[in-house]
Amino acid sequence: MKRFLNLSLFFFFVLSAWCLGARAAELSIDTAKSKLTFTADAFFNNVVGEFHTWQGAINLVEGKPLESSVIVKIDTTSIDTQSSMRDGHLRSKSFFFVQQFPEATFVSKKLTPVEGKPDTYEVDGVLTIRGVSKDVSFPAEIKKDGDHVTAKAALSINRRDYGINFRSAMNPIKPEVAVNFDIVAAAQAGQ
Repeated sequence: MKRFLNLSLFFFFVLSAWCLGARAAELSIDTAKSKLTFTADAFFNNVVGEFHTWQGAINLVEGKPLESSVIVKIDTTSIDTQSSMRDGHLRSKSFFFVQQFPEATFVSKKLTPVEGKPDTYEVDGVLTIRGVSKDVSFPAEIKKDGDHVTAKAALSINRRDYGINFRSAMNPIKPEVAVNFDIVAAAQAGQ
């Protein structure tokens, strides 16, 4: 689940790098039109969920993706898997420990165009979940259409890297969590 947060942070960075402008431009993620989802594989059933509350700031520098940046903050209390009992467990110390760590963050370090793949960038940054920060890297497809930017990415994160070590004897959960982003961002009013 934390991996999912990391991925969302990553996607924000990718969007910022792609929407470069001659001057720095700040883009806002439209969370009503964007999705940040995750899937955790378990023995009996997979868990699919999302985070409803998150925000991001993308600073784009036209023609200079390496100078662009993104910061994404995810409210881990907003996790939703369509099961209030499971969501409560995911908010507990066994998983996200939201009482102590109510937020997960992603801060980009660089965005690099992938040679031979138009609109594809390798996004590098730091993902922090449960107070544990790890470098992450993943490819993202970023497209600009007028004053809007869209980004799509998928990555796999090992939840144990972030101290999420819960083990269930009845329904074992794999350590890898798939995170998917589908982001829409636009310039803030007045830019």
